[in-house]
Amino acid sequence: MKKMTLTFLIAFIHTFCFAQKTADEQVGNCLNTSDFFLLEEIYPTVKDNMQTPFLKTFAESLLNIVFNQSDQGVASVDSLIIKYQGEIGLENVKSMLIFQSWLLFRQGEYQQAYDRLEGFIAQIEPHVPSEFLIGTKANLNMYRALLGEGKPQLIRPDMDCVIPLEIDTIRIRGNENDTVKHSTLMYVPVTVNGSRERFIFDTGCGGGVFLSQEYATRLGVRIKMDSLVITGVGGKDYGQMGIVDSIGVGNMIFRNVRATIVSPNTEVDSLFRVNAVLGSDIMDYAGEVQILPNEKKIVFPIHKTPLPTTGRNMMRVPGGDAFFLKVYSGDNRLVMLFDTGDTYAHLNGHYFVSNKESVMRNGTKSSRVSGGFGGAGLREYYNLPFFSIKIGNKQFKIENMTVESELPIGTQFGSGALGMAFINTFKKTTINFEQMFVEVYD
Repeated sequence: MKKMTLTFLIAFIHTFCFAQKTADEQVGNCLNTSDFFLLEEIYPTVKDNMQTPFLKTFAESLLNIVFNQSDQGVASVDSLIIKYQGEIGLENVKSMLIFQSWLLFRQGEYQQAYDRLEGFIAQIEPHVPSEFLIGTKANLNMYRALLGEGKPQLIRPDMDCVIPLEIDTIRIRGNENDTVKHSTLMYVPVTVNGSRERFIFDTGCGGGVFLSQEYATRLGVRIKMDSLVITGVGGKDYGQMGIVDSIGVGNMIFRNVRATIVSPNTEVDSLFRVNAVLGSDIMDYAGEVQILPNEKKIVFPIHKTPLPTTGRNMMRVPGGDAFFLKVYSGDNRLVMLFDTGDTYAHLNGHYFVSNKESVMRNGTKSSRVSGGFGGAGLREYYNLPFFSIKIGNKQFKIENMTVESELPIGTQFGSGALGMAFINTFKKTTINFEQMFVEVYD
């Protein structure tokens, strides 16, 4: 790896300001608001008119990161910090190094991820308040735990992988009358140590697999880290991180799989117990997944689907694993978490605050038991009879759309989640992780 020496910076910069609406200002506004979909749309037309070199490299680095171009992302962040650390400020240097190390972590380049953050901490720790490096050190501890482990590796023949799919209705205790008509989850067979197990197929679960402590023990997971902080829809809790030497999915073998392991939680488990989840890593490594609910199968194709004329509509938040979709409600562009582990679909409190009058006028107020990893509880919401959405060139409706009236716990990106109500609407959903798009077929 390149060794990057950090000079001391003139100022801590969090925003980019320009006197007039130039190409630089348009790009700066996108960065300030984390509007990466808009940045991706305008950048090709404005980049040749930009006058600020560091801003151009900054934008290109983030576009590579959020649109899953890992190798380019690592290289562009190197260039940004080596050339322009003084212009972007210490806070942004830290953030971009965290994002870069996360790209390396996802690739299984644990030593490189560790070295970059360790070098950064060693250089600045004597000169900054201790709280400035709390999150950075937490990431460093996770990377340290995996030093010496092999990279995740997907081994597959030169042919499609087709696996059976089960879609089951989910009954959550306390919500039987509310959810039995609507809520579902997808299950697929996964082989671990010669044993065939039933895993939830979850695009919203980052990493390799998510296991209960009981399953992790039974499947022989090698524990690498205790006291791992895990964030879920119900808040934060602690778990463990481990390695599964290999899992089998159809004709594919996925080796050196990272496992997130959670302890029993009476509050959550009493509502609905989750034992095993297949996360998005294997989908990302395969490059494309096609879900065909009516035919009860999932396909990992060898030959990938071309990018549609409507372009890319899927992204990752920098430094995270979750995938988000660009959709439209009328003329309004929304960013929605793409989460097949969400048993239906919902709009969150951010959407409610921006559309309060319309939601209260058209919706019916009620409450339900809600939550997931991290906690659960009774939450108020509004139920809309239907909600019209467009993705790509497909217009569709989700009936009985929930709008949460309370703001999300902590920082949450986007306006809600598209889960199984989205999947069940179409005969086929194609998710392409190489060119970052979702395409649906009636």
